Amino acid sequence: MSGPQVDPAADAGSAVSVGEMRVEPAAAEVAGGFVTLTVTVDLQDSAGLPDVIAPQWIDAPYAVVAVADDRREAVLWPTLTRVAGSATDGTWRGLVEVTPMWAGRTYAVESLHLVRSDGEQVDLGVGPGTGVAGATFSVAGQPTWDVVPDRTPVRVVSGQERWTPGITVVNRATQQPVSGAAIGVQHVFGPAPSARLQTPPGLGATDFRGRWSGSPEGVVGVDRPFYLAYGKRGTRGWSLEDRTCLEPTVKIQANSRYTVLGGDGSGDRSSVVVEGNVWPAPVIHSAGYGPVHLQRRAADGSWQVVATANARANGRYTVTWTDAPAGRHELRIRRPGITDVCGGSAGTNLASVPVTVG
Repeated sequence: MSGPQVDPAADAGSAVSVGEMRVEPAAAEVAGGFVTLTVTVDLQDSAGLPDVIAPQWIDAPYAVVAVADDRREAVLWPTLTRVAGSATDGTWRGLVEVTPMWAGRTYAVESLHLVRSDGEQVDLGVGPGTGVAGATFSVAGQPTWDVVPDRTPVRVVSGQERWTPGITVVNRATQQPVSGAAIGVQHVFGPAPSARLQTPPGLGATDFRGRWSGSPEGVVGVDRPFYLAYGKRGTRGWSLEDRTCLEPTVKIQANSRYTVLGGDGSGDRSSVVVEGNVWPAPVIHSAGYGPVHLQRRAADGSWQVVATANARANGRYTVTWTDAPAGRHELRIRRPGITDVCGGSAGTNLASVPVTVG
């Protein structure tokens, strides 16, 4: 569901004006597992803004978004509350806690998602090139843990197969396993994870090897969840130390059949046609989409692509090397994998086949 949109540039008379913006502390340090970041922004709007700005739409569920310099983390303020002035000319403030997971980066506010008193939504870009001055800040230190996803490839043919999500939590500095890390999950369209919990999340904890395994689930329809690792901070609660996105890494399988056409002395050039199947078929799992390469071994031992085709929805493919030169060639089918931050696929290289042309 999306609320009504307002383009601030469409009507200068009704535009929200953004005055001074700042994030404090500008150079934060995570002490004892947590630090509170305060964003303060002056806003003017003739239509009026509510005392509490709390966008709820899927495409903009946060009032203020700041993104790290490496683009790998973001600080999100869900709400802004008016602390001074009026609905048409006032100052709004938001608070959010961060933990060592956010440390070691510099952040810049990139967008504001505001809601007028009448329910209209105003989305504003912030920073260089937008005409709206932003704010930068840093969080000192380094993350304490790494959550390492289990990327063991899963063979998928029918789409009815199951896999077991698993992660390992290690100390980033020593690479030693972390036992007792409390594990939670964040779904794609769910709320952002809490930096602090008073009780551990309900998925259990890592064992003495730092390992955690979930319950078996289907390989199709995974919603790219993030698995979260929380550490105990005494009476202060549990702090979010790291997270990773995890879905099945699909092992690509294939077969091949070679046919040589032409080259019978009539003067026609020869073609090598390779037919086969790729599993999973694209209609079964999205990992099935992708190029199928016919490669020839060169004199220096390297493999060179001579023809490419895509598998059809049912997994069948046909790759044709036209105008193949006469002689004996060592050929193979390669279906590369797809790199994805959450899972992707592991490719396959079929055994080479000697093929004589002409």
